[in-house]
Amino acid sequence: MFENKNMKKVVIWLTSIAIICFGIGFLIFNITGGNKKVSININTGNLLNSKDSKQYKLDDKKSGSINGISEVSIESTCADINIIPQKRSDVKVHMYGSIDGTYEPKLYLNISDGILEISTDKERTGSFSIFSSNLKLDIFIPENYNKSLKAATSSGSISLKNKISLKDVSIISTSGSLNLKDLTCENLEGKSTSGAVSGNSIIVNSADINNTSGTINLSEFKGDLNGETISGKITVDYSDFNNNVELKSISGNIELDLPGTSQFKIKSKSISGKIGCKFPVAIESSDKGKELIGTMGSDRNKVILNTTSGNSFVDIK
Repeated sequence: MFENKNMKKVVIWLTSIAIICFGIGFLIFNITGGNKKVSININTGNLLNSKDSKQYKLDDKKSGSINGISEVSIESTCADINIIPQKRSDVKVHMYGSIDGTYEPKLYLNISDGILEISTDKERTGSFSIFSSNLKLDIFIPENYNKSLKAATSSGSISLKNKISLKDVSIISTSGSLNLKDLTCENLEGKSTSGAVSGNSIIVNSADINNTSGTINLSEFKGDLNGETISGKITVDYSDFNNNVELKSISGNIELDLPGTSQFKIKSKSISGKIGCKFPVAIESSDKGKELIGTMGSDRNKVILNTTSGNSFVDIK
């Protein structure tokens, strides 16, 4: 008898929960307009749904003179940015693709005070949401342009793959990847929050590469380097080495490949990972595979590797 009463209480309790859940679900269904996609407003954080959005198909081109330009600045919220050096005398920009959102991007190109500014969002006002996008932004620049270049996007990728020599280069993406190839510049800044950073045949005076949750992969690299990631792996392959390198990773591994003729002082440390070095360094201090301080030939160049829970290794090419 006692068990039957308890069973009835359990059934009533479960039925009540089911009714409450159904009511909450019904309320959400009506607020969002049924089976609509939901997005967070980028500027204000307000909850919006796709019934407020439209599908836009875009195809626009603009061009401008490169004469007297000391900086090319590119900015877009959601477009994939492709920077393409060519044999040409001007700058040509092509925006194309489609977007599902609460605003229509407009291609903007302006020249002022030696800066050529390119944007897809310059004329946008107020808050907005983007639900899907395959928008592309191709920028064709003269291959003999040798001044500064800046490119930034929130959810798109950035690529620069044709051979070019520049002054200062800054590429930043929040959730997209960065891909560089055949680039020579004085100073390089690369930042990504959740996309991979990759580079091939890069020559710099100095580079600062930061990634939060993606990998950093640089091959045939040359120049001073400061690289840092929180949860991704760092892999760097030097074509020629006479530089200072500092690499940090919280939970990813670090792999550094150097030519056999390299000379450097190494300081490598890991809290819960392992460290290793194939070069026959003169060891000054060592702590059971957790810390290594030593010199290979001259101490003119510095190699500093720090990991928290990842491994770090220096190999001979």
